[in-house]
Amino acid sequence: MQRIREDLVGTLKGAIAGIDGDQFEALSKITLPPGQHEPLDNPLYTAHQNWLYRVSLVENRANPFTFIRGQKPYEVRWIGDVSRIIRSRPKTAFQESHTVDPAKTDLYRGLTEIAVLTNPYTDVWGTWISAFGPIKNSRGKVVGALGIDFKADYVLAIQQSIRNVMFISFVCVYGSLATLIYLVAGVVTRPLNKLQLVARRIGQGDYGPDLAVLNRTLFPDETDILARAFQEMVNNIQTRERQLKETRTERDRFFNYSIDLMAIFDSEGVIQQVNPAWENVLGYSPEVLEGRHLLHFVHPDDRELTQLYR
Repeated sequence: MQRIREDLVGTLKGAIAGIDGDQFEALSKITLPPGQHEPLDNPLYTAHQNWLYRVSLVENRANPFTFIRGQKPYEVRWIGDVSRIIRSRPKTAFQESHTVDPAKTDLYRGLTEIAVLTNPYTDVWGTWISAFGPIKNSRGKVVGALGIDFKADYVLAIQQSIRNVMFISFVCVYGSLATLIYLVAGVVTRPLNKLQLVARRIGQGDYGPDLAVLNRTLFPDETDILARAFQEMVNNIQTRERQLKETRTERDRFFNYSIDLMAIFDSEGVIQQVNPAWENVLGYSPEVLEGRHLLHFVHPDDRELTQLYR
């Protein structure tokens, strides 16, 4: 869970860093005419939605959204929401009011500080783990907040993998990045295409490309932020994979060279793996033991008692 928390908070901070607080403050003050659900003709709104979409492409587990404080206690109003683009869940409406459960105020706390929920919870949009953090303008004033939701089924799958200690798999898929419509296409497309090619190589397990070459120090923009975030994630993934390989090697060495009888069972009591000590001590080869239920080797008179202590 610590690794997932780091990914969640890292995505949150990177997404907030790409939002101009002054522009967000101006966007949050827009009033829609009756019957309109989004200010689709407003360039501030279009740019804001495109940024949330780019974040979801870089971290495909993420569902980013933004909100402001409402006038009533525990009330918030939705501003941006990537689900209006990719339809990943029932979408919200611009300036739609939502009342936070007073017993579950982590989202509301996101208006003043970073708040993280790593225990899966369910709301009207699905089951998630989430992180929330404040958006500030150029004067340092909090003008809203951004939230990142990870689908909880991913978390539950990771937890199951850890419990089984069978294998640990991290799949990192990075999509292509959408261009920002308020930038000149010729200026933006080139670094985005380079970043897209690098992302594909990373997704295939090639961590060799140096993302630092994409950082334009003269005119830094959101692409530079994404490149730095990519590089940090790649470094973290390489470190974790190396640690996992070292842990697995140490476990296998202990398992294979132990003189004690050691075995791995599944949740039903079926033998999955035995160490060489079984054949050395008892003469049972792995082919004889693996795939059979533990009770197969228990005397029929003792099976009922054995099941009671499983």
